[in-house]
Amino acid sequence: MRLTIFVPALRGGGAERTVALLAGEWARRGHQVAVVTMEAPRPDDYLLPAPVSRVVIGGFGDSPSRAAAIAANVRRARALAQHLRAFRPDALVTFLDTANIVGLVGARLARVPIVMTLRNDPRMYQLRAPWGRLRRLALPRAHVVVSQTAAVTQWVRALAPRVNALTIPNAAHVPGPSSDASDAAIPFSKRKHVVAAGTITRQKGFDILIEAFARIARYHHDWDLVILGSGRRDEVDALDRLIRERKLEDRVILAGRRTHVAADFRRCDIFVLSSRWEGFPNVLLEAMACGLPAVAFNCPSGPKEIVRHGVDGFLVPPEDAGHLAEGLAALMRDDGKRAQMAGRAADVLERFSIEKTMQQWDEAIAMALSTAGRAS
Repeated sequence: MRLTIFVPALRGGGAERTVALLAGEWARRGHQVAVVTMEAPRPDDYLLPAPVSRVVIGGFGDSPSRAAAIAANVRRARALAQHLRAFRPDALVTFLDTANIVGLVGARLARVPIVMTLRNDPRMYQLRAPWGRLRRLALPRAHVVVSQTAAVTQWVRALAPRVNALTIPNAAHVPGPSSDASDAAIPFSKRKHVVAAGTITRQKGFDILIEAFARIARYHHDWDLVILGSGRRDEVDALDRLIRERKLEDRVILAGRRTHVAADFRRCDIFVLSSRWEGFPNVLLEAMACGLPAVAFNCPSGPKEIVRHGVDGFLVPPEDAGHLAEGLAALMRDDGKRAQMAGRAADVLERFSIEKTMQQWDEAIAMALSTAGRAS
């Protein structure tokens, strides 16, 4: 089988990591796979195995006006269609909103079945005009729409009752080094560590996390907080100010962007997910795969499908610094409970195995081919 995966870029992110994993697994199973991006591979964060073709159609980035944006997206769709006509894949799989919409046009031009994937939780964020309207128009026209959680799949079915809507969670695996594994060592103290990871944005709720840690830090002198991730300068500066205001300069480490998080996770003791919303967070799977018990906000989708409350972690009410502090403190003060949950955390490698995930993706491709055949 021949497959094309279309994603805007392969920079750091959960969708991009899933693209690299899918492409590698399909190639390992003997399929011919091409990964098409708008951005050139120079800043790629995820390595693709040699059998996978890497194709760049250009056009990555913002446009200066709406007219320029329309023209750029027409060029992207035509360039994608040109690739599809040359490569002749059995199906196109698209990731992220822009690629879903541009990909639909390219797939229609080239007469290729399309599987769209929704990442994150589309109920929780607004796309800039006209992308929100285009997303609503595009989803019903896909042959299959793949979501990460049942809640989002239900949202898709309400929006597009006739579309084939499937739920496929991310696969759990222990992350290896990406394209540049030259991380400088984090100055870990000899104390224990709570670790969080993700792009520094409002969504990730690191401001709530710092507030929660401030409430319990004085009672747990042998614990520090490490936040792995980068973001816009103003977002990082806001966290820096909050850390100073709470007098936590010696207790909270903003470690910046990391390319080999597994090594960092293994030097820590608890993982915390403070997101205001999520899709199906890869970073939570990865931390648990490394044997870390988790404390996570029970946001509208994602964490509750992964964390088994009281078994391998705690789920606490979303956006609630007090309950987050209580959940962390419960594990920080109880070595036995923490060790017990750590021993169960790596069950995610079996619960969300790559083999199970790939079987579901193969079923999605088969459904797209069947649906396209009936429509032709």
